[in-house]
Amino acid sequence: EVVQQVLRALRCGPLNILLLQDICSVPDIWHEFEKLPAEVRPAVAPIIALPYLKSYGFSACLARMAGSDLLRPVNSDKVCKPITVQYGRAPTAKLFDLFFCHFQRTGLDWAFVMRLSFQQHAGPSFRTLLDVQSIQNLGESGRFVEQSHGLAVLVTPGIFTRYFCQRELMLARKSGVQVIFIQHMRSCVNIEEEVKRISGDPSEFMALYGYEYSRSGGTEADVQKFQHIFFQEIWTPRFRPAVFAYVHELEAACVKEVVAYLRHRRRRGARGAEQLDEAARAMMDFLRMSPEDEQEVRAGMGAVANMAAGGAGEEFCAALVNTKAMPTIASALERHSADSKVAHQSLRALRTISCTHAGSAALHQFATSEGALPALCHTLQKYSAEASSEEEDSDYMEVRQECLEVLRAFHHGSPALQLALHQAKLAPEFETLFRRLRSELEPLDEIRETLDLAPVRLPELEIALEGWHKACAAGRQEADPQQLVERASSLLAAVRELQEAVAAEDGQRAEALLQKTSEEVARCAGLQDLLQEAKKQAFKFREQRRLLEEQCLLREEHDQLQRDTEALLLELCEAMSTATSFDMVGDLENAIVAAHQTGCTIGSLELAEKILKEVRTAFGSPLVFLGKPLKTCKHVEPRAMARALLQVHRVPSDRSLAISCLHCLMELTKDETTCQRSEAEQVVLTMNAFQDDLDVQAAACNCLCQLLHVTRFSSDVVSARALVEHPSTGHIKAAEHVLAALSLATHWYATRMSESVPCLIAALRCLLEIAKLGEGAIADIMSGNGRSRTWRVVKTLGEEGRTDHEEVVDTAVSVLEEMVRQGRSDSSALSQESLLNLCSFYGQEISVCTSALQALCTLFRERPLRASVLLAPPEGHEDMEPRSPKSPGQMSRTPSCGLAIVLRAARVHSHSPNLQQHAFRIVEMSLHGAMCKRGEVDEEYIHDAVCFAILALTMHLSHVPACVSASSCLAAAVDLSAQLACNEIVKEDGVKAIVGAMRHHPEAQELLQCNLKVLSIITQLFPNQTLGESSIYAIVTAMKTGLADCLTQLFGCAALRSLAQRSSEVAEEVGQHALESLFSAMEAFPANLAVQSEALHTIWLVASVSPELARALGERSKAVPRILEALRELQKVAAAFLSDRSRHLSLHSQTEREKPTNCLLMACRALRAFCEGRAACGASYDMLFHRGLCKASPILARLLGGTVPAAEAHALEIEVLKLLDCA
Repeated sequence: EVVQQVLRALRCGPLNILLLQDICSVPDIWHEFEKLPAEVRPAVAPIIALPYLKSYGFSACLARMAGSDLLRPVNSDKVCKPITVQYGRAPTAKLFDLFFCHFQRTGLDWAFVMRLSFQQHAGPSFRTLLDVQSIQNLGESGRFVEQSHGLAVLVTPGIFTRYFCQRELMLARKSGVQVIFIQHMRSCVNIEEEVKRISGDPSEFMALYGYEYSRSGGTEADVQKFQHIFFQEIWTPRFRPAVFAYVHELEAACVKEVVAYLRHRRRRGARGAEQLDEAARAMMDFLRMSPEDEQEVRAGMGAVANMAAGGAGEEFCAALVNTKAMPTIASALERHSADSKVAHQSLRALRTISCTHAGSAALHQFATSEGALPALCHTLQKYSAEASSEEEDSDYMEVRQECLEVLRAFHHGSPALQLALHQAKLAPEFETLFRRLRSELEPLDEIRETLDLAPVRLPELEIALEGWHKACAAGRQEADPQQLVERASSLLAAVRELQEAVAAEDGQRAEALLQKTSEEVARCAGLQDLLQEAKKQAFKFREQRRLLEEQCLLREEHDQLQRDTEALLLELCEAMSTATSFDMVGDLENAIVAAHQTGCTIGSLELAEKILKEVRTAFGSPLVFLGKPLKTCKHVEPRAMARALLQVHRVPSDRSLAISCLHCLMELTKDETTCQRSEAEQVVLTMNAFQDDLDVQAAACNCLCQLLHVTRFSSDVVSARALVEHPSTGHIKAAEHVLAALSLATHWYATRMSESVPCLIAALRCLLEIAKLGEGAIADIMSGNGRSRTWRVVKTLGEEGRTDHEEVVDTAVSVLEEMVRQGRSDSSALSQESLLNLCSFYGQEISVCTSALQALCTLFRERPLRASVLLAPPEGHEDMEPRSPKSPGQMSRTPSCGLAIVLRAARVHSHSPNLQQHAFRIVEMSLHGAMCKRGEVDEEYIHDAVCFAILALTMHLSHVPACVSASSCLAAAVDLSAQLACNEIVKEDGVKAIVGAMRHHPEAQELLQCNLKVLSIITQLFPNQTLGESSIYAIVTAMKTGLADCLTQLFGCAALRSLAQRSSEVAEEVGQHALESLFSAMEAFPANLAVQSEALHTIWLVASVSPELARALGERSKAVPRILEALRELQKVAAAFLSDRSRHLSLHSQTEREKPTNCLLMACRALRAFCEGRAACGASYDMLFHRGLCKASPILARLLGGTVPAAEAHALEIEVLKLLDCA
């Protein structure tokens, strides 16, 4: 209907159409034009719409329209935009007189009113532009700002927080466009408050206004840029734009004032002063219109303050003086001083006016007005008083700040103003208020002025300091950058301290204070008598001190000599007690004599004499000290004394004393926690001095071994290494001496066996401790042919010696073991080869083989991958090393791989359970290593390993470690080659041995796990070999014993499942003997899918044998409730597994992904087997089965709802439906 009416009007001509735009609901008319039909749009678009304001009504719109050209049409054959949009950029001429910059939310209606006002009062020739009415794309408003003579910022709340307004202001400044502010007196009283909105940090601005600001396209960088331009070029302390006050009643005056200002600026007219006078009179007329209306008076005062603070503030204030406007301001203040807001704006107006050149004249005019000064004094007294906690807010503080600025203006006012204050008898009151208020709000200025005066008035300084501390406590004061507060506080503190010192007659303190603060205190008023008295007391103190110094000079020299002598004596006593030396005895004797002469303390002398006596006794009778060192030495450390004796008696003639010193030092070190490097050095030097003495070498090696062992266990390896390594090169020289002692004992073994064996043991133990120091120590040992020399020791002993001296062999093997553990890859490999060669060359000697195999087993347990090298043949012989003696009868033999050597030792010494234990552990780890590296193992080795393991299970059935090792070896062989290993087990009648081991050792979990694993695989491959009732009994016993072990239950269920799959008879036996164990395994590990799958599969096989068996077993074991309970838990596990599989699908194999489905399927099959068996027997199964399944039907129904993936759910759903049908 609207379109039809518009079409009818268009046929009569466009002059008959009037467009009224409701600017509050439709700010953008172009969106409405786009809804018109295409044929109507070209004729309607050129008509400029008249804004409609709800506050003014339609009649006001018609009144504004009269006599204007707003309805002038633009003829066009196509859709065109308003005239201003068609102008484009002009190179010289400006297209518009004024561009309105406004905030749509708070000033859109006012912007339309202002444009109509300018159209009505300034005439059609004054061209204005309002972007929302004349521009379709507001982003193009910048180009029209550049084509305008002036930019009028309509100041309403939030105007400076808008991105478009900021952009228009910056473009106006960049293009040289005149910027003016028009203030709406009723909506924005204080322009400075609006300016404060953008004066803070850009991040804080974005936190407050960032949402709408960002939607307009602004960023924090834009805020920072606008702040820089606004406060540096637009609103500066020296220049500010002109501010014009607008109110509806003064609309015509405001428009004329703006037009006159712009034309005056543009044409340099001469009527500027006259026009400002008219503006001032108009403002005063506004204040006189409603003198009792507080809101109107507040708005008027705010407008005066804003215009005075604006760019034309100087001229405006002069106009206020010329028009005698100050009495009106005084009258307003007198009437409404009780209103804080009116008082705030009035004081603000006085403050801004006083800052101009006409400020003195304006204040004088204000002061000479009747009742102005008393009213101002009353207002200042009211708001200068300290605020209570309820009143102390930001507004109240701003009023107080304005009070201070007004008082400052009167304080620094002209003589005429001061005369007016004196005539009104208010000058003292104004001065008191100024001092008090400045002490509270600006205490630093008060302190600075007080300190700069001469003399300084201390009471006023104390008041200012108190005000500063209150301001800091309230958070209104920042840190003092010039340290004025510290200076004032220190001055007051110095005066108080000086008064206290004079009162207490403390001359020393008075002198110190005068030297420190005499100049500052002298500047204070009223302190002359105090300074004079302080100087007298200070002079008296100096004279007394001079006399005392002369008397004490000689005494100090004597006391200093005594102190030096005593310090030297104590230092020598400390050195003698901790680091005893024969060379220090003479120095200690001389120090004791000097101490007697100077009169040192008795305690120091007695201590020195006791230490000297003990040292003399030890050096004079060393055997007495070495016999009872702890009893002999009370003040000297026995270890230090033993070390000193060892240093003195390091000559061939004192051989027995050197041995005794070494034994004593070793005994004293046993209970200590730290050792010293000097002790190790003395031991090494002693070994070097007695190179051919077996007893000394043995004692020295034992002592050095003890030192290293104690330090390594009490501290760490680094500390132990520091005892023997060179500080610069890191070389361990002690290793060479220990190897030399080892070679010496080896050389004399045949002729001096009784002396050589202790030396061999000591040297090997010491070498073992050195080897434990790390890789560097192993390198030093290897550089001295330590491995070859250790091998030579074992070889030199001979068969009888190796049997008689097992300790030597064990220690040598330990040295090689540590060389494997700590050495680099090459030296470690060679040492490991040496251990294998010990088993190879001395395979008939059980002590050597047992020790070597134990070492290899320990090494392989630490690093299992080492065991894989046993499958490769050794690269050489021990005899290939330099200066190595030939091996006994082994040179012509082709070297075997390490595994063959270990198996041969196990075969030769099959009667030794300890050797069997270590041998089978090594075989197990080597087979696992081959399996991890996917290497090939000779079938002969697997055959031997299986045969020997079964033999060990038979021979050493009572030895638990041997049985466990043999079982683990069998399990490893089965893992590596199931067919071959199981075939050998069957051939050797190994099933009987395995079952027997399980019966005898039900508490050995590892044995049970391995044997159950082996039995499960043998059952699959050779079912006839494990069908005996004894096998089932052994499996059940193992499962009952290891109920808390998951692997035991898993392998047990797997073995039972393999048995049940063979035949119905065997399945019946499994059900009779093992059904309860299967349910126990399920209940022990409800979340383990592997255990659940094997157990449920076995139960299903058992229940499927016959209905009678299913009924009997179901009633006896309560199978249905237990399976239903397991089914409920399996659903939870399946749901968790399904969600985890969706996230890690690539991490699971196909078998693992199907485990939850298989478990659920087996549970349903087992339930159906029990139900069908019960039904087939003809008896009612309501109590046990039917009712239980009906109650559990929700559990079964949930299996149909996506518990498992769709690709795996078919068989499960079929089974569930059958089970529900059966129930």
